[in-house]
Amino acid sequence: MVRLVLVLGLLFSATAAAQTARIATWNLGGFFAIPADKLDRIIDGLRRLDADLVILPELNPISHAETIAARLSETPSACFRAAAPDQPRAPQEIGFVFKCGVTVTNAGLLAGSDLGRRGYRNAAIAAVRIGAFDFVVVGLHLKAGRGLDDRIRRSEQAAFISGFVQGVLRSGEDDVLIIGDYNMIPGDDDENFEIMNADGSLRFVSSEALADSFTHISSGTPGNLLDGYAFTNVDPAEYREGSVAIVAMHERLGLSLAQYAGQVTDHLPVLAEFDVSVDHD
Repeated sequence: MVRLVLVLGLLFSATAAAQTARIATWNLGGFFAIPADKLDRIIDGLRRLDADLVILPELNPISHAETIAARLSETPSACFRAAAPDQPRAPQEIGFVFKCGVTVTNAGLLAGSDLGRRGYRNAAIAAVRIGAFDFVVVGLHLKAGRGLDDRIRRSEQAAFISGFVQGVLRSGEDDVLIIGDYNMIPGDDDENFEIMNADGSLRFVSSEALADSFTHISSGTPGNLLDGYAFTNVDPAEYREGSVAIVAMHERLGLSLAQYAGQVTDHLPVLAEFDVSVDHD
């Protein structure tokens, strides 16, 4: 009887794990091309992150996406793929790396979301299915900076993204995830958030749960919550309430914040979990 209970417990745990998707974003700090030693540490971090899908802003060069997927797949029983649509006017790509059981289709760029300006990034978009949960993902790396002009440019990008999201919702798809480096700080940049959420369909779970924390490291010290996580109309049965979290990757890699910022990247990952056993569209 004890053995039967143990077996059933193991089966239940495996099923529960299989029904949970871990979706993350991690800015890789590739303002310049990421060298081999930093890439090694990033790949080690991604193994520890164990996300089903991760959005990677500042992926530089674009070929690192396939390298990351291939290196992650070297681990026994692991299999990863990558999709990274090329940015025409910016060297910092936004890539998707995902487990082989995840279906990613129509990966591309949200043309025009870079405002046609050299050095700005278009949002990367894709249709994704994990288990029974299907959604559109929008990977962001918006205009950086704290000045008035920077906020104006971010508002223009946010308005463009809002229009895209509203179009997706009108098409009949209820679930849109908007994840990445917002370069928007809750409180400081409320106007940017409000413009992105013009129709009121977005829930910024990162602002709700993480506003007093930081994802960006400035000169080896805590900075601001620049990385954001939002979704539209996701059924309460799909989002695992309270699961959004900043991953202390420096601790997982055995580094101080200053060491991590110098040897890996100046951003910490953000991750949330979703129940993928049923699609509630």
